[in-house]
Amino acid sequence: MDVNTVIDRYFAAWNETDTTRRLALIAEAWSPRGRYVDPLCDVSGHDGFDAMVSGLQAQYPGYAVRRTSAIEQHHDQVRFEWEIVTPAGETYLTGVDYAELADDGRLASVSGFFGIAVPAEEAA
Repeated sequence: MDVNTVIDRYFAAWNETDTTRRLALIAEAWSPRGRYVDPLCDVSGHDGFDAMVSGLQAQYPGYAVRRTSAIEQHHDQVRFEWEIVTPAGETYLTGVDYAELADDGRLASVSGFFGIAVPAEEAA
């Protein structure tokens, strides 16, 4: 699987509300022991990532995560920018992810960094 497909499935997993379909996307994008870390969480494995995404969706129903830059890659390292948008399509949070690919091309780790956050009362 090429890096574009892996990253597309990674974003699809963030936005999938059906648990069964989300777990299938996670399995396609992530190695079994993959680790995701950002300023608010540190999770490992498919179930850990799924639980984190499920919690985010419960806290922010209708919000979506989308890629906002090209995917840059060298060796097993990947970088891309993203944003979280409200149900009305307004930017709520921006950021950048740095990822490492496993030998099979799936994600071994992702480190997320937050950029500009819009206060919740402005995003509502």
